[in-house]
Amino acid sequence: MKYQITVAFCLVVFVATGSVLTSPVSGHSPADQRNLATPKPFVKPTGVNREAYKAFQKRILRDGKLPAGLAFRNTVRSLYGPPKVYSVHNGVVTEQVLQGGIPSDGFVTSEPILFREDKDDTVQGEFLWTLVINAADPTGIRLKVYKNDQIEFVEGSGKASFDEPDGHWVPSLVRAIPVVGDIARRLEDAGKEAEIIGQELFGTSSRFKKERDIFGIEPKSGLKARQEGGILISLPGDVKHISGEDKNEWIKENGVRTNENRPDAIQYGFFPIEGDKEHNKRIVQSDGDLHILAWDHKHEDNKGFYTVALRIKRAEKGKEQANKRYLQ
Repeated sequence: MKYQITVAFCLVVFVATGSVLTSPVSGHSPADQRNLATPKPFVKPTGVNREAYKAFQKRILRDGKLPAGLAFRNTVRSLYGPPKVYSVHNGVVTEQVLQGGIPSDGFVTSEPILFREDKDDTVQGEFLWTLVINAADPTGIRLKVYKNDQIEFVEGSGKASFDEPDGHWVPSLVRAIPVVGDIARRLEDAGKEAEIIGQELFGTSSRFKKERDIFGIEPKSGLKARQEGGILISLPGDVKHISGEDKNEWIKENGVRTNENRPDAIQYGFFPIEGDKEHNKRIVQSDGDLHILAWDHKHEDNKGFYTVALRIKRAEKGKEQANKRYLQ
């Protein structure tokens, strides 16, 4: 992915909710080296708790929404085990077990995380993420946001297919992008690594199955999907995070993902629309959780992934909370 982005801030603090990450500027810190197991070539994961996964799918289908705060973190761990870090070295995907500090150049599992700069407590206003959303992951990625934060879907790509017999039940991934230097190049490089890791972890969609791109469009027919396909960026205040079996829980009308066509239970979040910069920007209305996940109600039979570049411009309240080392 290529991006033309101009920003006037330096990345100092990223706030989500959980463990500590040193400032991602120039490789691993000594703390990173101590807290990570030796990298090893990646082997297809088999450690998902399948019974817990199926039980969670039933729970969110019943409740329509994801758990919040520590309950979310505990859910992710119960499904997928301890957090891990994935990187690309010489074209090979490596896996590291996370035991403390997070490295600056790896994608971490959806374990909630706190991005921090040890040398300077001043929180700057703008930061970027690259995400890899597994279409078969019902938890997606969760980030902490505050009232008046500005959220922007910068760019995205990827496809997923449905009614697959062999979806990969592994967690989605997120990586911090330093808002320093050549940001467009950093995003492009992270996007390339995201593609490599995504293909290795999550598998590729099948054009012989029902297939949708990140905007919920079927490549072969141009159909605009209503029930499943693409991603939802859910903001605090939304009553639901998933689709459902009832058509009233789907995107309305002809499937065009405008605000007017959102399901009634989604009043603050949005479905990205390709090329619509104004639509893809939002102001957070209250403190809470931001969720990015595949739009569906039955994730277990999905295969493929979506890559996302997300920008958050922190409001003043968010800066104050971050400086207090807010953990949840």
